[in-house]
Amino acid sequence: MIEISCRKYPGRVEFDVLPSATAHLDPAVPETPVPEVSGEAAASFADWMAEALRRTGTTREAAAQRLEVSVKTVNRWIGGQTEPRLRELRRIQEQFGDVQLR
Repeated sequence: MIEISCRKYPGRVEFDVLPSATAHLDPAVPETPVPEVSGEAAASFADWMAEALRRTGTTREAAAQRLEVSVKTVNRWIGGQTEPRLRELRRIQEQFGDVQLR
């Protein structure tokens, strides 16, 4: 199963194709636990991401590799210059848990 999201821009359309959230329910495939990151909601995604890396002891370089993005992208997220797209947000959730914002 897959999930598809669509974004329409002037002059182009962008699609994200992701595995379904229930695709891992095959009993032959063991589940990997999602680590809890924070008990308290952050003020912004940048704050949450920085705290997630701190709590898990993950460097920006390691996070970039795990999330399949560049270190520059992770730096922009933590600096508050940009926020992740849907496909990246899904990977972030899988690696670091649910994003909790105020």
